[in-house]
Amino acid sequence: MPSQTTPVTFSHAQYPHQTTNAHELALSVVFESGIQHFADGPEAFGALPEAAKQLLKDVPVAWDATKLVEGTPGTLAVIARRQGTTWWVGGISGTTSPQTVPLDLSFLGDGEFDVIIVRDGALPRHLVTESATMRAVDRVNIPLLPRGGFAMRFTRK
Repeated sequence: MPSQTTPVTFSHAQYPHQTTNAHELALSVVFESGIQHFADGPEAFGALPEAAKQLLKDVPVAWDATKLVEGTPGTLAVIARRQGTTWWVGGISGTTSPQTVPLDLSFLGDGEFDVIIVRDGALPRHLVTESATMRAVDRVNIPLLPRGGFAMRFTRK
């Protein structure tokens, strides 16, 4: 069923956010809709770090595969989606407490991947960008702020 919610807004507009900027970024992967769009102003998108802007420019409009990596209703959702040989992962927290998400990468399959991670920083409006090379046997722990999130892109080497 398509989502009726407009994801990926970074400005406060009329109502203050209860979610972090990383949570909003992750919604570009977690939500799926045939008419999905990102409904914020150019100033809000322009103020994002380069890695976040690039993820939003590159996020596919259709997927070849979708997997639930981790999830508990109302608490945590981590979705992996693949287009071609590239995997995208979005994770969002529904809790008011910080947490660390241990991420199982077994969905990647064989090979090495260059990964870009954009996640919560020290404050709700801050984003941290990390890059690494990972394989399916690797594990990564992602720290989340309350109602936080992360987005990742895995590109096969």
